[in-house]
Amino acid sequence: DEAELSLLRAKAEASRLKNEERKKLEYAKDVEAAKLKGVTCVVNFRPKVRYAWQIPQAVGPECILVGRSNAGKSTLTNTYLESKGFQSSAPVDDRPGRTRMLTWYPVNFDVPLAWKDGMCITMPPEGKLGDLGKGFCLLDCFGLGEVEFKVKKSRLSSWIDLMKQFMGGRRALNTVFHLISCEQEGQLSDGDLQVIDVFKMAKVAREQAGFQALSFVVVLTKEDLVTPEALPDVLRTLREECARRGYIPDEIISCSARDRSGLEPVSAAMDASAARGWDTRDTWDIEATNKNVKELFALRRPQLSRGQQRVDRIKRKEENSWRGRPTRSPSSTYEKRRISTFVADHI
Repeated sequence: DEAELSLLRAKAEASRLKNEERKKLEYAKDVEAAKLKGVTCVVNFRPKVRYAWQIPQAVGPECILVGRSNAGKSTLTNTYLESKGFQSSAPVDDRPGRTRMLTWYPVNFDVPLAWKDGMCITMPPEGKLGDLGKGFCLLDCFGLGEVEFKVKKSRLSSWIDLMKQFMGGRRALNTVFHLISCEQEGQLSDGDLQVIDVFKMAKVAREQAGFQALSFVVVLTKEDLVTPEALPDVLRTLREECARRGYIPDEIISCSARDRSGLEPVSAAMDASAARGWDTRDTWDIEATNKNVKELFALRRPQLSRGQQRVDRIKRKEENSWRGRPTRSPSSTYEKRRISTFVADHI
């Protein structure tokens, strides 16, 4: 009857509120743990973007590290975080292709940040920009060019498309750091040429959309691999190569993340980027408004059927074999046949 139905509704509501309170307590403990560990983002709440519709809510200016695979992007990210007193968080590997997604690393905010479903849950709904501190987000990007991990060609091509969409359409992004290794002796690799092409297309797209122009900084990494006498020649060759291709960066910096030499100019360039971003916050604050971000996600996220979602999960499991540990295989021949038939029917 009506009384029993009302009682059931009341119990369901009480259970929901209890679960929400428990999640808030767990999140508060995670924040405190993040503070003690000295990390910039709460564990398991860091944005890692594989598709354009996953791009999260902006909480401050953003700068991105791009370049060919194994140019030293993740190593420089870790070294910069450590120089600021934070714990290194970016995974690194000697083989090219370790980083597979756009990953956010917030720096200089008052508290460790957390995102969930693209929304910054650290910022209250009625919060304003700057309430969490005037920090910025450093983005570690996947590398272009050759990789030594097992990656499908479709996945590699999707990286270029994602980089185009992000660099050409992200208002909060204001500086691109193009990392080029000294191993190349000032020459540009195929991956570097792809980065240049993406930047040129993004520049045109931003001009057409009326967005703020990007600042472009070239960082010559791994300078410990060349002698101090040969470094000026490498820099001169690099400038000539850039000029020959009509690619004039705003600044060229050399550093070695391993030896921690030359980090001061890189850190100064990032700090200047953050200050410039906050001075022009009116141009990107639309990406930090909760309502606007929810509307953007509703428009961008594809509506997948359950079958398509399952196929996507199976493909991700296959692609995750690069981590060094094989994915768990089906436990029976029947299961293998069932999955292969399912995938064949839905692709």
